[in-house]
Amino acid sequence: MTARLCAAGALAFLRAVAPAVALLVAAAPAASANEPSLCGIFSYVNSNQGVASFGTVAFDGAGKATIDLRVNAQSHTGSRTTRVLSAEGAYTFGTNMMGEMAFDLSEAGIENARYDLVVTTMANGAPSTMVTVLEPGGINGQLVMAELKRLSGCAS
Repeated sequence: MTARLCAAGALAFLRAVAPAVALLVAAAPAASANEPSLCGIFSYVNSNQGVASFGTVAFDGAGKATIDLRVNAQSHTGSRTTRVLSAEGAYTFGTNMMGEMAFDLSEAGIENARYDLVVTTMANGAPSTMVTVLEPGGINGQLVMAELKRLSGCAS
């Protein structure tokens, strides 16, 4: 008898609370990143193992990305040089807040440059800060782990 009363009480509680829970779930902002929410211009900053790079990465919200970088590194003669790199590429992004972007940076000796991405902070339902790691490495073979920070969103 006690088990039936407990079950009946639990069922009554669930019936009473279910509409409120449904409203809360429906009103909650989307917390997952996907291609349409990965849209806008992000700053790109990296400094590792004697190589510094900065610039921007623009995501169009539909899988296309554009990267514009300035890379300062030691040349084969020992002096430091700054190279300008620009390329159009593609990106994918999943609801697990991870993805990748790929560019042809063969002008810098990096063919099939692939960056792994992970969102580190969200704002207003969209990624605001991400960290990237370049595979197979930078122009001198060094680790490239850049931070991307949102500068602007996509035009409406």
